[in-house]
Amino acid sequence: MSSAKDFERCIGVGGVVLFAADTVYGLACDPNDRFAVERLYLLKRRTLDKPSAVMFFGIDDAFAAVPELGERTREALGRVLPGPVTVLVPNPAGRFPLACGGDLATLGIRVPLVPLLEGVRRPVLQSSANRELFHLKSEAEIRARFAKKDEGEDRNSWLYSYNPLTVELT
Repeated sequence: MSSAKDFERCIGVGGVVLFAADTVYGLACDPNDRFAVERLYLLKRRTLDKPSAVMFFGIDDAFAAVPELGERTREALGRVLPGPVTVLVPNPAGRFPLACGGDLATLGIRVPLVPLLEGVRRPVLQSSANRELFHLKSEAEIRARFAKKDEGEDRNSWLYSYNPLTVELT
């Protein structure tokens, strides 16, 4: 099974994923799953009124998800994405409301260059893996801090790292 498929499976079952993005390590979940979003925000000790970006793994996927973007906006996005930026765009349809915090009229979009996740078709709500995680140095430390305590639960539905060899958060 490829990393992209594992990533999508974890997101699809309501999991929170730890992954290396193009700029920093990130946490991701299904942007339309309230429980998953609440779990991600709880991990970060962040209130739900603060916005997060919606990440796509292809610019065409972003355009399809927000079809009301005008031609000039699409052209501008095409100049900077994919890349290590978050772009704030008008959101007149109020898409991805759980990612918008208190401002449904604005949506943050990311389209990173993450070769191991090429082919991921679903959008994810994404936030940097900082705050409580900044002092943890390894995947083992992260799992020990945030893994589910119930032995019967599939750990992959809680936290999945597609690169088990290295997780540096310094």
